[in-house]
Amino acid sequence: KWLEGFKEIIGVLAPESCGAKDLETQVNAIHVPWWTRANILRDNDTYNPANDSLAITGSVSHSYITQLWRSNKLPRPARTIDPMSISGVLLTADDLLVLGVRAGHTYSDTIMTIPAGFVEFSGGKNPLFKTFYAELAEEIGLSEHHISSAELIGRVTDHEISKNTLYVVRARTK
Repeated sequence: KWLEGFKEIIGVLAPESCGAKDLETQVNAIHVPWWTRANILRDNDTYNPANDSLAITGSVSHSYITQLWRSNKLPRPARTIDPMSISGVLLTADDLLVLGVRAGHTYSDTIMTIPAGFVEFSGGKNPLFKTFYAELAEEIGLSEHHISSAELIGRVTDHEISKNTLYVVRARTK
């Protein structure tokens, strides 16, 4: 069922590939994760130093579009796609940095900071921190109650692993 939906997405984003005889082979070569979620594509962000605030504009997308964007198996869509992600820098109360071993199909078995993940659409006011806490619980079993402080400390454009904008959250455990 997902293949038909994926073909529709490709038809919108990369119509030049829809006539290819081997479209199904190309589509099957793209890793599609078990999760199917709505995520947020970043259009722009503006930092206001006067009140230390960040305003982000974006649009809701689908995790399959994210996978298409990350894939080098199909032509890149004409529209620039920037799926927003968070990346955590988690410090323990005694100043140790928490690291994890990456799983999955992209750079598996490499060491990375945790938690990390694509920002999912949720009707909340702050999807960056909501995603940070959701990933924290999913990846290492900690909840917001285990954290003494969390702050947004930067934005990085990752051209290698996730091919998107990562908002970096620094947090400290209690």
